[in-house]
Amino acid sequence: MRHSDGVRTANDPSGCIGIGGSFSLAIYRIDILGLFATRSCLYSIFCYSWAIRIPMPAPMSSNLVVALQIVTLAALSGCNGAEVRFLDFEAPDVEFSVSSDPRPIAFGISDEEVTQGASVASTPPPAANSSADLIREAINACEANSYRRGSIDWTAIRARADTMVAEGKSSDEVIRWVVAQLDDGHSSYLNAAEAAKVRDAGAQGQTPASSGPAMPPSIDPVGRLVEGPGGTKLGYLRVPYLIAMERERMTSYASRLAALQRELVDAGAQGWIIDLRRNVGGNQWPMLAALSNILGDGAHGSIVAPDGSRMTWGTSAGAAWINEPTSKVFALDAFAAPETSRLPVALLIDQRTASSGESLVVSFRNRANTRSFGDPTAGKSSANATVTLQDGSILNITASALYDSAGRAFGGPIAPDVAFNLPAPTRETAFPGSDGAPDKVLDAAAAWLGGKIETDAETPDSGKPGTEGQSQADIRRN
Repeated sequence: MRHSDGVRTANDPSGCIGIGGSFSLAIYRIDILGLFATRSCLYSIFCYSWAIRIPMPAPMSSNLVVALQIVTLAALSGCNGAEVRFLDFEAPDVEFSVSSDPRPIAFGISDEEVTQGASVASTPPPAANSSADLIREAINACEANSYRRGSIDWTAIRARADTMVAEGKSSDEVIRWVVAQLDDGHSSYLNAAEAAKVRDAGAQGQTPASSGPAMPPSIDPVGRLVEGPGGTKLGYLRVPYLIAMERERMTSYASRLAALQRELVDAGAQGWIIDLRRNVGGNQWPMLAALSNILGDGAHGSIVAPDGSRMTWGTSAGAAWINEPTSKVFALDAFAAPETSRLPVALLIDQRTASSGESLVVSFRNRANTRSFGDPTAGKSSANATVTLQDGSILNITASALYDSAGRAFGGPIAPDVAFNLPAPTRETAFPGSDGAPDKVLDAAAAWLGGKIETDAETPDSGKPGTEGQSQADIRRN
């Protein structure tokens, strides 16, 4: 049986896609931010693009016609969204179309999540839209996805945009002005040429910039033993940004970070210094999975989608998950890191700790025996909806603040527990301590961590999670 979709695009102001399909008996469970998971799915097929969450139809549908509201939350995974098609089928002979520039697409058949003879054929690019159409499309996307949409006068925005067009402003100028009106500190716009550079650089593990030199390829995690007060032994872990979606690169990064933990514990590490300075984000899931035995099992944060639904992220040994431990986004097959969730942690942050780097800061926010040092983060602590416009340009629209495990929102810079007010680093600034100059932040963190280890050694029950008479926040700041 063949099906054709006859759909409206994801750029339609309604934000919906209508799909026809045949009779099926199925139970769907999709709570995804970078991966799909099914619970029971008989005779059904769907394609997905990274970083899309879709409300699915109810079980037992006949002659299914559904409207799928597309919400693309890409900041946490560092990926771009694409159009989605959902179909039911009774025979594996299915035809459908996707965007001319789709993001990574996979196919799932039943709950075994396998691909059988699927292929993707290229389609010609859509006809170029007029400047007015592109601007209208961008405004519609901002209104549909911005978490501040309720406080913005969209009638005035549209009127001003029309005036700017009449004055001869380019679509780039108008759309950048519209994005600035969102006033959230994280939304951004890449025109078609800039977006193409991002895609090309992403394939090479780089993050390009619209101005200035491109960032270097993602580096590997670094670890060493640091001596603290009284001869205490501190495990230092530098957790850099990760611009990668290839399984091999993600596994290499996470495995290295896990192996460093094993080496340092075997060498006698009694606490952790986790350095998130200059971690500008990217793919957070391998970072979380690798740090899971330091964070401990459980939920560490959440985002709220524009439709009001909450998506929680957390970790279990060697894995990062969404909403529940069985819905794993990334997991290591072999996990070397020892369980150290009760050891104290000093977290180092700076003004270039951003996006997914900030989600790691949020993840540690309510961990017991943890204190942060440095300077407020970049203020990208939010989840973005990524919308690809018809001409290939990209809108990254802040769709939600990040929430810690206690439900506190972080939509801007995250302040450390101990601040230093150091000058903001640039891409060219040497990493602290690498040029031989003293690293004041690291020294202060080591002093606190070593002192805490000595104190805890004198009172073995102090500072453990659940200590009687103390809240988690009180314990964290001890």
